[in-house]
Amino acid sequence: MRGRSRSMPAHMSAAMRKLEELSGVINLAIQTVDARAPNLTRCDFIIRALPGCSQVTLVTKADLADPKALKEWLAHFEREGIPTLVFPHSNRAPRERFIDKIRRASGAPENVRAAVIGLPNVGKSTVMNYIVGKRSVRVGAQPGVTRAVQLVNAGGNFVLVDTPGVVTPQFARREHGLSLALLGCLQDSFFNPDEAALHLLARSLPFYCRIFNEYYDVETETCDPVEFCEAVARRRGMLRKGGKLDLDRVYPLIVQDFSTGRIFGVSLEAPPAAPA
Repeated sequence: MRGRSRSMPAHMSAAMRKLEELSGVINLAIQTVDARAPNLTRCDFIIRALPGCSQVTLVTKADLADPKALKEWLAHFEREGIPTLVFPHSNRAPRERFIDKIRRASGAPENVRAAVIGLPNVGKSTVMNYIVGKRSVRVGAQPGVTRAVQLVNAGGNFVLVDTPGVVTPQFARREHGLSLALLGCLQDSFFNPDEAALHLLARSLPFYCRIFNEYYDVETETCDPVEFCEAVARRRGMLRKGGKLDLDRVYPLIVQDFSTGRIFGVSLEAPPAAPA
């Protein structure tokens, strides 16, 4: 992980100040989290800037996560009393019905003034666009696309506030930062592809070896990250002069394939075990 200052970027600090100014106006905090790491991608410290708000967590990218792990996470959040909904994979799902689910799950008042909270690239703008019913906020694959607080009228008595993604303090911890990088929450300049790829494989191969083997069309039972990368390099013909395997081309490939959802059915964290 490349060393970076832990200070918050100026545009994100400004957005936090704006949120604090709006804390007396906003009455519902909608927090978006990535289904592949629904605890790591929480940013509850932002929620604390909105005291007294009703809350609901929307789990995005559910189609990319391990279904069993996601089911266990939903059960965990229920045990913890955290109102949680799975965001629809398809924008064809009835919008009004989902808005009603948000109201009922969160216990929000009739006149909703909601803030959409979340890390970069976890789906905040997608959620807003779905609720509003039109493409009103820029959506892109790069972290931090939505950089200023915006008010959006969703129609009727439902008003949304969109905020820029704010990297959680867990980023200061190496393994968490690498997982955030794999989820697309950090810009490329914050991490090394080789370290991120090896981190992904070290966590995933013991549980999801079949998924990775099928995706890269390799036949190996190894759980060793480097050995797996070597198998991919041989299969893809990624060689340097003299026939040496070019792993420097494999590492960013694996990171890109996971971050963009080409590799799916893989989760990066498991919930605490349910009490006996």
